[in-house]
Formats: sequence, structure tokens, C-alpha cells
Amino acid sequence: MKEPITDRKYQAFISYSHAADSQLAPAVQAALERFGKPWYSRSSIQVFRDQTDLALTPDLPREIQKALENSECFILLAGPDAARSIWVEKEIRFWIQHRSPNRLLVVLTGGELEWGTDDFNWIKTTALPRSLQQVFKSEPLWADLSWPKTDADRSLRNPRFLVEIAKLVAGIRGESLTDTLNRAARQHQQAMRLLWATVAALVVLTLAALGTASVSFKAKRTADKVAAAIQAQLDAAQKLLDDAAKLQRLEKEQQARETASAQLAAKAASVLAEDRELSALLALKALDIEPTREAADALRRTLLELVPPLVLQGHSDVVSGTQFSSDDKRVLTSSDDGTVCLWDAVTGTNILRLEVIAADKFGSRASGILSRDATRILTMNRRKELRDSSMYDSSVVKLYDATTGALLVEIPPQFVSDAALSPDNKQIVTAGSSAKLWDARTGKIQFDLPHEAFVDSASFSSKGAWVVTSSWWDDTVRVWEAATGRRLAVLKIPQRKEVKHVAFSPDDSRVITLCYKTGELLLWDWAKKPGEPVAIFTGHEGAVQDFAFSADGKWLATASSDRTARIWETATGKCLHILSGHEEFVAGVDFSPNGRWVVTVSGDKTAQIWDAATGENLMQLGWNNSPRTCVAFSPDGQRIITGTMDGAVPVYTCAILGSAEDLRKLARTRVHRELTPEERQKYLLESQSK
Repeated sequence: MKEPITDRKYQAFISYSHAADSQLAPAVQAALERFGKPWYSRSSIQVFRDQTDLALTPDLPREIQKALENSECFILLAGPDAARSIWVEKEIRFWIQHRSPNRLLVVLTGGELEWGTDDFNWIKTTALPRSLQQVFKSEPLWADLSWPKTDADRSLRNPRFLVEIAKLVAGIRGESLTDTLNRAARQHQQAMRLLWATVAALVVLTLAALGTASVSFKAKRTADKVAAAIQAQLDAAQKLLDDAAKLQRLEKEQQARETASAQLAAKAASVLAEDRELSALLALKALDIEPTREAADALRRTLLELVPPLVLQGHSDVVSGTQFSSDDKRVLTSSDDGTVCLWDAVTGTNILRLEVIAADKFGSRASGILSRDATRILTMNRRKELRDSSMYDSSVVKLYDATTGALLVEIPPQFVSDAALSPDNKQIVTAGSSAKLWDARTGKIQFDLPHEAFVDSASFSSKGAWVVTSSWWDDTVRVWEAATGRRLAVLKIPQRKEVKHVAFSPDDSRVITLCYKTGELLLWDWAKKPGEPVAIFTGHEGAVQDFAFSADGKWLATASSDRTARIWETATGKCLHILSGHEEFVAGVDFSPNGRWVVTVSGDKTAQIWDAATGENLMQLGWNNSPRTCVAFSPDGQRIITGTMDGAVPVYTCAILGSAEDLRKLARTRVHRELTPEERQKYLLESQSK
């Protein structure tokens, strides 16, 4: 509903993060109050901003509440810091409870802001607090001020800044942007005419006072100087208005192109079933108009083909692990046949085969880790199930040269449940009867990392500075300094949750624990709040088999025996999408490097790709001969590798997951004609005429 204009003290209330927008907020306030007004006129827009209007009082919330009650409009300077601000959150909640969301205007100052179908896309939007979820019935008016860096950028003399402020003024007054700019132009012209009249009168008075007989030349010079100065002001003002009008026109043209591109993409999708080639041509034209997401998705669907994968043949039993090298050129696989193999990812040639355990050693599993620089391979043998009666068998951890296969270091035999290699290849951590850090160059122990009982899992942070270990026996997770072995934090796990696996988040600020018994995951801020988890991921109806973070750490994907995968918001533990479609347990999950896609594999023999933002199923990968066990994206996002129960390892090329330009190049290799005149008339000219 539209609120009636009242006699409230303020026309606008600015809510912002002092840490992030201390320079922008006063600039916005000053611009709103001076917009379209000459210097001699009182502003028609009065703005409340706490730093300038709020007296020093211990009762800050009550004073803010009074200001909110006396404001006609709420302006949120939106960014990641504002989204986390307690005071911004309280101000928004008060406004929503007592006022109309229609009078809430958003100014993007940082982060991401993306509107979805009927609400903001909360997977990609980072600039708004969650209290605004499901508040807006349609996309609200919002301005973009994420770009100003200097005082010149934050001035009304800057056409781009002027247009963004005009958007807010239009929202406050309840009028169109065009009307607001036209009103400002008329007011400016009136002010200039008044200024000209004043100057003319001053010139006449000057001439009269000096006497026309003796000072005409001097008076003329004075008048000419004043006139030139005024003309320069008029020229500058006119240029400002012209630039603003041009910017507005360009924005409208951009919106028109985006709309036309989306409409043509919809046409491409509508003819896909009957004519794939025509659909591709229309999608290409949509990309030419404007490379919108709709156009890229339409073209992507026309290019879906079940291209046979490159199948790596050599294992004779379950493949339990797959890993690409950081340069995409190598693949490492681990199998229950007792071997770890290194392959050429392009040709499928077996480069190296390491016999980790004897093939007849029942219940053991070979495991391998390829170093970040692809020069080392860490191998170990461990029990398939830690609760096996023979769990105390000794394991052997070895480090090999990935080029020659030469054994470099061997850790003395002992019970080992997990092992990891540091990113710089200098340290090895092992978990088992105890946790230990070893020198990867000599094989000598560096530090004991003590728990009260057996240790189940161990991992390095992404930069190798820290190590995390977990024990379901003493119900703790512990973080250590890798350089000294010093214990930094102890996370106490609630009893009977039994932590199965532990890992750092991509930025190392969080630790995530997978609980074996309850099937839930707990996220910890290990450095600042080790006392309790900051988020809990619960909802699966079966055991969680695998999990993966998106590269930026914002999302978490999980795979479960309940035949579903889920995508979660990492910061809150909220489930965003349930990926349903598999007919058996989901064994593995991974994010594409750009965070756009999720791949899942299942005991139903399928591998499926999903849109991470919407949860929609994009495609199912072919070659479904055996139940799948694990999956990984290549670092460039162009290939997917999966393990299977029978030992085969299919590697898929997925060029359709690339950028719009990648899709365009791929389409041109498959479509070898152009639109006919009849097709152009039917699909392009008709679209332009509407």
C-alpha cells in the first residue's frame, strides 16, 4: 500500500553501517537535501542520519525509534557490513513492524544484490540482512552506489551519482525518475534566470554609480567578466543535465536489451523440443543482443549432449577416491584393489601405479592424496570401517615422488585412521591411536597432538598454518599450530554425536564436523567462539556420505543415504535447496569452482548436475554402467570425474558449464547455418515489433 504524505519531521531515515559507509552516508544525506534546489532555497527533503542528528544519550534505541516514527521513508545503505550490523537489523525490524515496506528504499554500497522470481535471490544476495526475506512483493526501487571512491564521485556534479540520488528522490516523492529529473531541470533553469536578472540589475547599478561618461569601458569589462562567469555556470549546469539524461537513456537502453534478450531466450527454449538447431541459433542471437543469464541458460540446454566420457581402466575393485591436479593435467584415483593410480587426464594413460596394500588383505582400503603442486603422492592403507574388530591393525603411510614413483619417506607402522600432506609438502599429519605431525622430508616425528583417546580425522588448513583433529572417543575437535604443535582451541562436541570427519572452511576461519551418529554437521568459529557451533546443518533423514564447500565458503552441499543432496547457507545453517531425483543413496557431491553448479553421484548409477542457485536439475551424465562412489570437478570447471563400484573411472568433458563466450564458441562448432529469412521474420522481427 502507498502511505499518505504526512507532516513528519523527516522525509527520509538513513540506516547504514558506520564501519563501511561513514563517508558515503553523509554524502547521500547532503545530496538528498540539496537535490534540485538553488543555494538560496531551503531543502524540501529533510534527512535523519544518526551521526548528525542523534544527541549523545544512553537511551540510543529509543531516540532512533522516535526518528523512525517521524520519518516518511527508510533508506538502507546495503552491504555485507550492514547485513551483519545489529543496529541496522533492529532499525529494519522496527520499520517492517510499524510501517510499509513500500517506503523502504535500498542503496547498494557493496556485496551482491540480485532479484529472483518473487523475492531476492538469497543465495547470491550478500548485501541485505535476512530480516528482509519475503518482505517485498515485487522488486523494490534500489540505487547503486557501490562505485563511488572519491569526493568527486560522491558529488551531484557527477552525472552518475546525480541519477542514483534522483532515484531515491523519486522514491521519496512517489514519482517517476523522469519526472524527478525534469523537475530538477526546471528548478535549475528558474534559478539561473533569477541569477541572470540579479546580475543585470547589479551591472545597471554599477554603471549608474560610476557615471556613464567616464567609466563605460571599465563597467563593460566588469559586466563581461560577471556575464562570462554566469555563462560558464550555465554551461556546466546544462552539461550536467545533459550527461544525466544521457546516462538515464543508456540505462533504459540496457534494460531494453536485457528484456529483448530474455524474451528471445524464452523463444529458443520453446522450440528446443522440435528443432534443437533453431533453438541454438535463437539463443545465440539472444546472447548477441545482451549476454543475460537467460540467454546463456537457453544456449546451454541446446548444447546438452550425452558425450561418451573418457574411461580410465585399470582398477579391479571399488574406486573410493578421485582427485584432479591443480593444473587439470593429472588425475589420482584410490581403490579397494589396493592400488593408487596417477593418470593423464587428457589421454587416459596410466602414468604411475602404486601398490599400497596386498590385494588379498580383506577389509583394507588404499587411499592416496596428490600434492597441490602434483609432485608428491601420499598413500596409506586403512580399515574400510573404523569399528571393524581388527581396527588396531598397523597401517603404513608413505610419500612418493609423483614423477618417478620413488619412495621418499615412510612413516613407521602404526594404527592410522587418517593422514594428510601439508600444502607446501613439508609436513604430514596422521590420526589413529594418537595424532602426530611428521617431517615430510625425513619421516621423523615433530610433534604429538594429544587427545584423550583414539583420533579419527586430521586435516591441514588451506595455507598449512593450522591442523585440525577430531576424536569421537573423547568428543572433542582440536586445532593446532602446525609450526609449533601448540594447541589453539578445543571444541567440545555434544555427547553421542560421534564426529566422523573434520575439515576447515575455504578461508580457514571455520571448522566443520560431520557427526556419524546423528547425520548432522556442526560449523564452528574455532578462533573466536569455540564454545558452541555457529551453525547446525540438520534435516537429512539418513547418514551424510559426503560434503563440499563452495569456493567462497558461502554455501555447503551435502550428500546423504536418504537419496537426496542439499545446498545450505553456510552462515546460518539454512537449507536452501533439496536436490531430489536419485533413486538410491547419494554417495558424493562437489561444487564447480565458480560455485554455479553442483554435481552428485549415486548408487543408482547416475551422475547429475544441478544449478546451485535454483536447485534445478540441468542434466544427467551418461554411461551408467555401475553404481557411483565419489565425484570431483576439475579446477577449471570443465571436467568431472567419478568413481564407480566396478573400478572404472569415467572423466566427462563439460564445456557447457563454461561462460557465455565458451558456450558461443562451442555452439559455432556444432551449428553450421544461419537463420533463414523466414525464421528471422518470424522470431526476430516480430519480437522487435512488440
